[in-house]
Amino acid sequence: MMGTKARAHPMSALDRLGVTVRAGVSVVKVLPGGVELEGGEFVADPSSAALESRTQDSAAHAHRR
Repeated sequence: MMGTKARAHPMSALDRLGVTVRAGVSVVKVLPGGVELEGGEFVADPSSAALESRTQDSAAHAHRR
């Protein structure tokens, strides 16, 4: 197990990347758009939503040309 100082560095890096860390929560299913947590909560993958949005915007832009 990491000490407090050693743990601070990766936690800081994850925070800068916008990653939310939930200690003690188990992922029960990995799905294309996110993950299902123990207890049934679904956490959407923000990068998946952003990619889908950019894809839809690109398709709409191409259609308008």
